[in-house]
Amino acid sequence: MKKILIIIIVLITLFMGHSITVTPSYNTLEIAHAIDEAKTTLKDNQEIVVFDSKNPFNFYDVFHRIDKIAGQKVYGILTKPDTAGVFPVIIGVAGSVGWSKHHYGYLERYVDMGFAVLSLHSFISRSVESTVG
Repeated sequence: MKKILIIIIVLITLFMGHSITVTPSYNTLEIAHAIDEAKTTLKDNQEIVVFDSKNPFNFYDVFHRIDKIAGQKVYGILTKPDTAGVFPVIIGVAGSVGWSKHHYGYLERYVDMGFAVLSLHSFISRSVESTVG
């Protein structure tokens, strides 16, 4: 029984070591087309916000290799209330399937209450259609 336990521990250790050393990496994608498409639907109180991000594959990348991970431009749509001034901002993060009509309804309610809302499009920026399955 003790030998089996040792073998299992060794196999798990080897598997984890192998997984870490062969971590896949994502390529940097150009998002100009996605931004151009998003601009066609902007309202008067909206603007595109583009910022730098990274494309880590897993938490190991985040904590141990982030400086070696490819950079990626990501965008969001900032919606401001129709009044002038400074606003608190709510950042909305959609799942990999994107934003549905009812999600936008929630964001519109926040804007109606005086919040600015940044609807993040991090999956579209990476050409990810779904992370399910």
